[in-house]
Amino acid sequence: RKSTSEYSNTVVGVCSNSYGHILGGDKLDNMEENNRKYIPIGISGRVKVKVSSKISIGDILVADSNGYAKKADRYTVGTVIGKAISNCDSGNGKVVMQIMLG
Repeated sequence: RKSTSEYSNTVVGVCSNSYGHILGGDKLDNMEENNRKYIPIGISGRVKVKVSSKISIGDILVADSNGYAKKADRYTVGTVIGKAISNCDSGNGKVVMQIMLG
């Protein structure tokens, strides 16, 4: 499920539709089984993520309360989800992020 709090330390992956390979999965068009919706989760590599703040290359990203990523104003152990490797000039959009969970 999406994060519902800023700087959440319970994030274990990043939902993205820009993945290279699905591990333990099946065909993409068969992502629903027994009324459960399966969502591709990235745990390493580079993925596109939705952001809710202006982002510059190199910014450290954390979870926002709306389930998107946002620029970190501070660091807390276990809250970093990645580093931006592209820009987003508006407050809403997508960036490419290097996943750095931990």
